[in-house]
Amino acid sequence: MKTILMVIAFLLAASAAQKPEVKPEIGSVLSKTLIPKKQNNLLLTHPAQLRPYIERKIDGVKYAIAYDEDSRKIVYIFTNDEHFRTKDGLKVGQHIDLTSEQITRYPGWEIRGPKGKDGWNPIIGYDLPEANPVLKESFERGKTVTVRIEAFSKGGN
Repeated sequence: MKTILMVIAFLLAASAAQKPEVKPEIGSVLSKTLIPKKQNNLLLTHPAQLRPYIERKIDGVKYAIAYDEDSRKIVYIFTNDEHFRTKDGLKVGQHIDLTSEQITRYPGWEIRGPKGKDGWNPIIGYDLPEANPVLKESFERGKTVTVRIEAFSKGGN
């Protein structure tokens, strides 16, 4: 009997020590327990927009999850983890062929490929002064260019 009580006490203590699960979806609300009392980390979630964020490893994939400070709603998710795969089978480091019509440039932020069925955008570069000139200048209408997926993002602002 003593052993059973000790096992139950151990299981209760272990479950209380675990951090709550995060559902990495835009619009999900983060538990208050996930948010640090002193939040100094900010992430660029759109041109000229910084938001607080947490880092979490979910199913073996590391994510940066940005949220609205007042509502705690998730507004942006980023990963450059090599273990991440989209439902379309895309992954970081993979090369894909895109035309200029399939690319969205956000000045001072991301250069994205087309959104997948699961809502993830492949990030193929960053629209910064030091960015790859192939991405910044060589897209002619209808021209196809092979680009490397650097990361993935979902949401923004």
